[in-house]
Amino acid sequence: KELGLFGLSIPEEFGGIGLSMAQECEVAYELGQTALAFRSVVGTNIGIGSQGILMDGTAEQKAEYLPRIASGELIISFALTEPNAGSDAAALQTRGVRDG
Repeated sequence: KELGLFGLSIPEEFGGIGLSMAQECEVAYELGQTALAFRSVVGTNIGIGSQGILMDGTAEQKAEYLPRIASGELIISFALTEPNAGSDAAALQTRGVRDG
């Protein structure tokens, strides 16, 4: 957290480091030389967690969530496995429905 690893791929304007993909790969490679758990701790945040917000989030969502993700205050996750889908994200059937 103190090294800024949760914000590797988040732009500086949102409190991240703003590394390029090549630079991010170099950091991941170095972390992988220790224990893969170190890469896993930050991997979801700098991958599917923050990238979805960066690519498709509104300006308000980016301002609200990205600084908190980059600082390590907010840890992002991704639920993938379902009984009938396994790890095929396109086959997931669970849906969120606003109720009230």
